Amino acid sequence: MIRRTVSAALLLRDGFTGRTLSPGSVIKCAVDGERCQAVRKQGGYLVLMDLAAGEHTAVLQCAGYLDETLRLDVGGGAVRELAIDLRPGRGYPFPAGAAFLELTLKTPDTELWACRSGMVKLTSAQTKAGETELQLFARGPRELLPIPGYYMFGDAKEAELVLLREMDSSGAARVDAPLHAAHARGTELLFARRFLTDAEGRAELSFPTDGKVSVLCGGSVLETELKPGRQELSWTPGKK
Repeated sequence: MIRRTVSAALLLRDGFTGRTLSPGSVIKCAVDGERCQAVRKQGGYLVLMDLAAGEHTAVLQCAGYLDETLRLDVGGGAVRELAIDLRPGRGYPFPAGAAFLELTLKTPDTELWACRSGMVKLTSAQTKAGETELQLFARGPRELLPIPGYYMFGDAKEAELVLLREMDSSGAARVDAPLHAAHARGTELLFARRFLTDAEGRAELSFPTDGKVSVLCGGSVLETELKPGRQELSWTPGKK
Protein backbone atom coordinates (compact mmCIF):
# COMPACT_ATOMS: atom_id res chain seq x y z
CA MET A 1 0.00 0.00 0.00
CA ILE A 2 1.37 3.39 -1.03
CA ARG A 3 1.03 6.03 1.65
CA ARG A 4 0.85 9.65 0.50
CA THR A 5 1.60 12.73 2.57
CA VAL A 6 -0.21 16.05 2.39
CA SER A 7 2.38 18.81 2.03
CA ALA A 8 0.22 21.91 1.52
CA ALA A 9 -3.48 22.80 1.48
CA LEU A 10 -4.28 25.89 -0.58
CA LEU A 11 -7.67 27.55 -0.17
CA LEU A 12 -8.37 29.07 -3.60
CA ARG A 13 -10.64 32.11 -3.77
CA ASP A 14 -11.81 34.50 -6.43
CA GLY A 15 -9.80 37.65 -5.71
CA PHE A 16 -12.64 39.86 -6.98
CA THR A 17 -15.59 38.43 -5.07
CA GLY A 18 -13.77 36.80 -2.14
CA ARG A 19 -15.72 33.58 -2.68
CA THR A 20 -14.08 30.17 -2.96
CA LEU A 21 -13.26 29.11 -6.50
CA SER A 22 -15.87 27.10 -8.34
CA PRO A 23 -15.23 23.31 -8.26
CA GLY A 24 -15.51 23.37 -12.05
CA SER A 25 -12.58 25.75 -12.46
CA VAL A 26 -9.61 24.07 -14.12
CA ILE A 27 -6.42 24.69 -12.13
CA LYS A 28 -2.96 24.03 -13.55
CA CYS A 29 -0.19 23.72 -11.00
CA ALA A 30 3.59 23.52 -11.37
CA VAL A 31 6.07 23.08 -8.52
CA ASP A 32 9.70 24.02 -9.12
CA GLY A 33 9.01 24.14 -12.85
CA GLU A 34 7.45 20.67 -13.09
CA ARG A 35 3.75 19.92 -13.62
CA CYS A 36 2.13 18.78 -10.40
CA GLN A 37 -0.94 16.56 -10.05
CA ALA A 38 -2.65 18.42 -7.23
CA VAL A 39 -5.89 17.15 -5.71
CA ARG A 40 -9.08 19.27 -5.56
CA LYS A 41 -11.06 18.97 -2.32
CA GLN A 42 -14.41 20.24 -1.12
CA GLY A 43 -14.52 23.79 0.16
CA GLY A 44 -12.25 25.19 -2.56
CA TYR A 45 -9.02 23.51 -1.48
CA LEU A 46 -6.15 22.44 -3.73
CA VAL A 47 -3.94 19.88 -1.99
CA LEU A 48 -0.28 19.31 -2.88
CA MET A 49 1.11 15.91 -2.02
CA ASP A 50 4.51 14.35 -1.29
CA LEU A 51 6.74 17.42 -1.63
CA ALA A 52 10.29 17.02 -0.37
CA ALA A 53 11.23 18.96 2.76
CA GLY A 54 12.54 22.44 1.98
CA GLU A 55 11.51 25.50 0.00
CA HIS A 56 9.50 25.22 -3.20
CA THR A 57 8.07 27.61 -5.79
CA ALA A 58 4.53 26.86 -6.97
CA VAL A 59 2.77 28.49 -9.91
CA LEU A 60 -1.03 28.33 -10.23
CA GLN A 61 -2.86 29.02 -13.50
CA CYS A 62 -6.59 29.34 -14.09
CA ALA A 63 -8.45 30.83 -17.07
CA GLY A 64 -9.66 34.37 -16.34
CA TYR A 65 -7.07 34.98 -13.60
CA LEU A 66 -3.47 36.15 -13.45
CA ASP A 67 -0.85 33.49 -12.75
CA GLU A 68 -0.10 33.25 -9.04
CA THR A 69 3.42 32.44 -7.80
CA LEU A 70 3.95 31.44 -4.18
CA ARG A 71 6.74 30.17 -1.98
CA LEU A 72 6.16 27.05 0.09
CA ASP A 73 8.35 25.96 3.00
CA VAL A 74 7.63 22.27 3.58
CA GLY A 75 8.85 20.26 6.53
CA GLY A 76 8.60 19.68 10.24
CA GLY A 77 5.60 17.41 9.91
CA ALA A 78 3.15 20.34 9.66
CA VAL A 79 0.85 20.87 6.70
CA ARG A 80 1.32 24.27 5.10
CA GLU A 81 -2.08 26.01 4.85
CA LEU A 82 -2.54 29.14 2.74
CA ALA A 83 -5.47 31.17 1.42
CA ILE A 84 -4.80 32.26 -2.17
CA ASP A 85 -6.87 35.06 -3.71
CA LEU A 86 -6.50 34.73 -7.49
CA ARG A 87 -6.45 38.12 -9.17
CA PRO A 88 -8.76 38.72 -12.16
CA GLY A 89 -7.02 38.73 -15.53
CA ARG A 90 -7.88 38.75 -19.21
CA GLY A 91 -11.30 37.26 -19.86
CA TYR A 92 -12.60 37.65 -16.31
CA PRO A 93 -16.42 38.16 -16.34
CA PHE A 94 -16.68 41.45 -14.46
CA PRO A 95 -20.31 42.32 -13.61
CA ALA A 96 -22.13 45.37 -14.94
CA GLY A 97 -21.57 48.32 -12.62
CA ALA A 98 -18.04 47.30 -11.62
CA ALA A 99 -15.62 50.12 -10.80
CA PHE A 100 -11.96 50.25 -11.81
CA LEU A 101 -9.17 52.47 -10.50
CA GLU A 102 -5.90 52.76 -12.40
CA LEU A 103 -3.54 53.92 -9.68
CA THR A 104 -0.10 55.31 -10.56
CA LEU A 105 2.63 55.35 -7.93
CA LYS A 106 5.62 55.57 -10.32
CA THR A 107 7.38 52.84 -8.35
CA PRO A 108 7.50 49.35 -9.92
CA ASP A 109 6.73 46.11 -8.11
CA THR A 110 5.15 47.91 -5.15
CA GLU A 111 2.64 46.09 -2.96
CA LEU A 112 -0.79 47.64 -2.46
CA TRP A 113 -3.80 46.50 -0.47
CA ALA A 114 -7.22 47.58 -1.72
CA CYS A 115 -9.75 47.68 1.12
CA ARG A 116 -13.48 48.27 1.44
CA SER A 117 -16.58 47.12 3.26
CA GLY A 118 -18.12 43.90 2.01
CA MET A 119 -21.58 42.33 2.23
CA VAL A 120 -20.87 41.72 5.92
CA LYS A 121 -19.75 44.60 8.13
CA LEU A 122 -17.04 43.48 10.57
CA THR A 123 -16.12 45.60 13.59
CA SER A 124 -13.98 45.09 16.67
CA ALA A 125 -14.24 45.59 20.39
CA GLN A 126 -11.62 47.82 22.03
CA THR A 127 -8.16 46.39 21.31
CA LYS A 128 -4.69 46.91 22.74
CA ALA A 129 -1.30 46.83 21.06
CA GLY A 130 0.27 43.39 21.33
CA GLU A 131 -2.98 41.42 21.30
CA THR A 132 -3.58 38.44 19.03
CA GLU A 133 -6.96 37.37 20.46
CA LEU A 134 -9.79 39.70 19.43
CA GLN A 135 -13.53 40.04 19.86
CA LEU A 136 -15.26 40.86 16.58
CA PHE A 137 -18.86 41.61 15.62
CA ALA A 138 -20.31 40.68 12.22
CA ARG A 139 -23.42 42.38 10.83
CA GLY A 140 -24.67 39.99 8.18
CA PRO A 141 -24.07 36.31 7.32
CA ARG A 142 -20.59 35.66 8.69
CA GLU A 143 -20.12 32.65 6.39
CA LEU A 144 -19.59 35.17 3.58
CA LEU A 145 -16.50 36.60 5.28
CA PRO A 146 -13.25 35.50 3.59
CA ILE A 147 -11.51 33.86 6.58
CA PRO A 148 -8.63 33.23 6.69
CA GLY A 149 -7.92 36.52 4.96
CA TYR A 150 -6.24 39.91 5.23
CA TYR A 151 -8.10 42.85 6.78
CA MET A 152 -7.24 46.46 7.51
CA PHE A 153 -8.31 48.25 10.67
CA GLY A 154 -10.18 51.15 9.11
CA ASP A 155 -8.98 54.01 11.33
CA ALA A 156 -6.69 55.86 8.90
CA LYS A 157 -4.48 57.36 11.63
CA GLU A 158 -3.58 53.89 12.91
CA ALA A 159 -4.05 51.85 9.73
CA GLU A 160 -2.92 48.29 10.23
CA LEU A 161 -3.06 45.18 8.07
CA VAL A 162 -3.72 41.89 9.86
CA LEU A 163 -4.11 38.29 8.78
CA LEU A 164 -7.35 37.13 10.36
CA ARG A 165 -6.77 33.43 10.83
CA GLU A 166 -10.06 32.32 12.40
CA MET A 167 -13.29 33.49 14.03
CA ASP A 168 -15.83 31.32 15.83
CA SER A 169 -19.61 31.72 16.12
CA SER A 170 -19.25 33.96 19.20
CA GLY A 171 -16.92 36.39 17.38
CA ALA A 172 -13.78 35.27 19.21
CA ALA A 173 -11.02 35.69 16.62
CA ARG A 174 -7.28 35.24 16.22
CA VAL A 175 -4.77 37.15 14.12
CA ASP A 176 -1.37 35.81 13.09
CA ALA A 177 0.78 38.53 14.67
CA PRO A 178 0.45 40.91 17.64
CA LEU A 179 -1.32 44.19 16.88
CA HIS A 180 0.98 47.18 16.42
CA ALA A 181 -1.56 49.69 17.72
CA ALA A 182 -4.68 50.04 19.86
CA HIS A 183 -8.03 50.47 18.08
CA ALA A 184 -11.26 51.93 19.43
CA ARG A 185 -14.39 49.88 19.89
CA GLY A 186 -16.45 49.83 16.70
CA THR A 187 -13.47 50.16 14.36
CA GLU A 188 -14.34 48.47 11.09
CA LEU A 189 -12.12 45.77 9.61
CA LEU A 190 -12.05 46.12 5.83
CA PHE A 191 -11.36 43.08 3.67
CA ALA A 192 -8.08 43.70 1.82
CA ARG A 193 -6.95 42.41 -1.57
CA ARG A 194 -3.31 42.46 -2.65
CA PHE A 195 -2.12 44.14 -5.85
CA LEU A 196 1.32 44.87 -7.33
CA THR A 197 2.29 47.81 -9.53
CA ASP A 198 3.74 46.90 -12.93
CA ALA A 199 7.11 47.92 -14.44
CA GLU A 200 5.78 51.46 -14.94
CA GLY A 201 4.41 51.79 -11.41
CA ARG A 202 0.73 51.30 -12.29
CA ALA A 203 -1.88 48.96 -10.84
CA GLU A 204 -5.49 48.42 -11.87
CA LEU A 205 -7.74 47.90 -8.86
CA SER A 206 -11.21 46.44 -9.42
CA PHE A 207 -14.34 46.55 -7.25
CA PRO A 208 -17.85 45.07 -7.65
CA THR A 209 -19.53 48.48 -7.26
CA ASP A 210 -18.74 52.16 -6.87
CA GLY A 211 -18.30 53.73 -3.42
CA LYS A 212 -15.64 54.59 -0.88
CA VAL A 213 -12.42 52.55 -0.95
CA SER A 214 -9.15 52.66 0.95
CA VAL A 215 -5.73 51.76 -0.44
CA LEU A 216 -2.93 50.83 1.95
CA CYS A 217 0.73 51.08 0.91
CA GLY A 218 3.29 50.69 3.67
CA GLY A 219 1.92 52.86 6.45
CA SER A 220 0.07 55.28 4.17
CA VAL A 221 -3.63 55.17 3.36
CA LEU A 222 -5.41 56.70 0.39
CA GLU A 223 -9.18 57.14 0.68
CA THR A 224 -11.17 57.90 -2.45
CA GLU A 225 -14.72 57.72 -3.77
CA LEU A 226 -15.11 55.56 -6.87
CA LYS A 227 -17.64 56.09 -9.64
CA PRO A 228 -18.91 53.31 -11.91
CA GLY A 229 -16.58 52.57 -14.82
CA ARG A 230 -12.90 53.48 -15.05
CA GLN A 231 -10.91 56.31 -13.54
CA GLU A 232 -7.27 57.23 -13.03
CA LEU A 233 -5.42 58.60 -10.04
CA SER A 234 -1.79 59.34 -9.15
CA TRP A 235 -0.59 58.89 -5.57
CA THR A 236 2.67 59.29 -3.70
CA PRO A 237 2.40 57.27 -0.44
CA GLY A 238 3.63 59.18 2.57
CA LYS A 239 3.10 62.55 0.91
CA LYS A 240 0.18 64.69 2.03
